[in-house]
Amino acid sequence: MTTETRTWRAAFLEEPARLAAAQPAQLGISALSMLFTAIFFAAPLLAVAWLPQALIFLVTGMAALGVEYAFLKGVSDRAFVEARGGRGVWGDILVYTTGALLVVAGCTVLLTYAYKLPEMVTPAPWGAALLSLLHIVPLACIGVCSAQLHAAAEKATQQQALRGTRHAEERREEIDLKVYEAEQAAMARVRVRAAQARTEAPAHEAHAAAPSPVRAMTRDELCAAVRAARADDPAFSRADLARRAGWSEAMVRKLVKELETPQ
Repeated sequence: MTTETRTWRAAFLEEPARLAAAQPAQLGISALSMLFTAIFFAAPLLAVAWLPQALIFLVTGMAALGVEYAFLKGVSDRAFVEARGGRGVWGDILVYTTGALLVVAGCTVLLTYAYKLPEMVTPAPWGAALLSLLHIVPLACIGVCSAQLHAAAEKATQQQALRGTRHAEERREEIDLKVYEAEQAAMARVRVRAAQARTEAPAHEAHAAAPSPVRAMTRDELCAAVRAARADDPAFSRADLARRAGWSEAMVRKLVKELETPQ
């Protein structure tokens, strides 16, 4: 059984790209959202005289890109977790927080620069405190949700890998049990035939031909054992199986070749 493995490329590029391709309208919304968010974060930093404007625009642009990327990646991770039986509650919180941030950023930018609402240009102390919280709280919430969602996705991946390992072990044990039962049944039949031969053989035949080697398996049983061993491990020991079955190693290799040859 193959186990799905998430690579860096799949997790950080392909999954968000598939989401954007499935919802083309999201690209336009994301572009406008990033613009509003960048202006929202840049406005208070421009009042810090000793910060270079180029640095401010670079950092706030990266922050806007990070928020939008966290949104797209969060939706993708939520789908990944829920498809594997997990709960995507952190993805729900992330979506709602990102949407709320877009509302706050868009309204703040429009009321400050487009409509020049005095309360937004020179807010009262309580208004300034509220605006400060609106700048910081959504970012912190998005960071926490993104981290928790990533952890949930990693947990879902590990659980899936563990289920695959358990399935492989159970399959191996099942094959080993079938081979063991076939060997035991063959040995029992050999013992019965040997006992019958001893009982039926005439006592006066001192110069009778030597009996043929006693085999633990018939040819059909040997073929079944080869098929089971090959399914478990294509590189299984031919010599070991031949020794246990009472056949020659050449016979075992012949049966392996017949199984590998297309019918």
